[in-house]
Amino acid sequence: MSGNAAGTSSDQLGAMAERIDDVAGTQRQAAAALSAAARTGKIAGDQLEQVAQTAVELQVAMGKSVQETVDEYVELGKDPVTAIARLNDKYNFLTAAVFEQIIALKDQGDEAGAARLAMDTYSATMQTRSSEIVENLGYIETAW
Repeated sequence: MSGNAAGTSSDQLGAMAERIDDVAGTQRQAAAALSAAARTGKIAGDQLEQVAQTAVELQVAMGKSVQETVDEYVELGKDPVTAIARLNDKYNFLTAAVFEQIIALKDQGDEAGAARLAMDTYSATMQTRSSEIVENLGYIETAW
């Protein structure tokens, strides 16, 4: 992993990988996801762990590529309103109140705040769903 691409050191990235490994996947998967997110140069250092954890959880639960998830976050950072609407069309997770709040933040000139809220909302939803998928697969495997 290379450090400082997103204002983080190699040691910080290593610690993030260890924490992600405690939640999902392997430390190697976590390191790869962190590296992919950091290389974009579009994801803030304080959001790298969240993005990487979500990417690993979706990869483990659904087989979704880490790069695809990272690309979704990059789009959320570029244009949070359009990107979150597109993701909501795909995954149906967004409440009207949160969507309106994202729009309001952007309209007030707080693009970073809108992006952060969009990313946080997407992460929370996808992490919950991936956990449910893994849990349900456990029940199916047990029944099998």
